[in-house]
Amino acid sequence: RGLNHSMNASFGSAESPSKTSRASSISSIGERSRVGIGVYFKRGDPDSRLFVRSVTPGGPAERSGKVFVGDEVVSVDGTNVERARLGEVAAMLTGHVGTLVECVFAIKDTHEVVTVTLERASGVSRAPSASSTHLPN
Repeated sequence: RGLNHSMNASFGSAESPSKTSRASSISSIGERSRVGIGVYFKRGDPDSRLFVRSVTPGGPAERSGKVFVGDEVVSVDGTNVERARLGEVAAMLTGHVGTLVECVFAIKDTHEVVTVTLERASGVSRAPSASSTHLPN
């Protein structure tokens, strides 16, 4: 977990993972103001847990220095998300700019659990794929 940890971060949004076309599905100003924490998630198969696929450079997760590729997201604001759907987790991780979200991650190699409080921030969002999603920066 050193500072030289390599991160393959393509930007998207850790926002609502289940939304397929952000541009076409957003119909209100309120929806557009929802942002996330700057993380993409992946899942090996439909029944597996969610892992960090990439972290957006300069995003809230990267700035925390505690979230890394391969970490497993365990809970969001006290709700266990180990078997939750991407869309459910994305909805929990997104909110208005400047609001806080508490996430618990299991570290990739040690399985040590870390709790991180992140401030949601704006960033570029992209339509998520079926296997991963990025929570807006």
